[in-house]
Amino acid sequence: MLTAVALSLSPLLLYPLELFFFVKMFGYLGYRKITAASVLTNATRRKIYETIAACPGIYFTGIAEKTGTARSTLRYHLALLKLMGKISAFSSGSDVRYFENSGKFSGTEQKILALLHNGRDRFICEYVIQNPATTRSDLEKVLGISGAAVTWHTNRLREAGILTVKQSGRRVRYTITPEAFLALGRYLPQEPDARAGTNIPE
Repeated sequence: MLTAVALSLSPLLLYPLELFFFVKMFGYLGYRKITAASVLTNATRRKIYETIAACPGIYFTGIAEKTGTARSTLRYHLALLKLMGKISAFSSGSDVRYFENSGKFSGTEQKILALLHNGRDRFICEYVIQNPATTRSDLEKVLGISGAAVTWHTNRLREAGILTVKQSGRRVRYTITPEAFLALGRYLPQEPDARAGTNIPE
């Protein structure tokens, strides 16, 4: 019954583990009237929400580490925050990222913010913005990884709508899509950064 109620109230409670822990904790704690206005009065839940707001696109383990919240308790609070519309979740395969307020970020922005938590994906975005028409061999050199590894990362970024990949003779060149360029301008440093040639992420 609790499962049916939870799903009827929020289609966002579709991740099996979160739904399981929501129902389990709901039954354990008993019913307490929680509304969108009162959901953040709980200190732990407010800390989780503020962490997500400060780090859009953060993943479950990151929230647990930053807040010091036990995983079972965290799943319960995340489920309540989604139920009350305070946060949304973006899923890419088995990877789930959390954002402040359902609908606050566009689909492209959610993909960008999720990928920017990966050091190499972020570096590639910064490098291509600063070096238009970057080639695969350019990225091989600055990242110090194989062409196959470069292709894996750039394919992820292309599928997310961030990169365009064009064949130019025997070379593959990368540019940032117009929509992604505008979004990245809000989430990456505004000045050209000397780090483009150093501090290569592992």
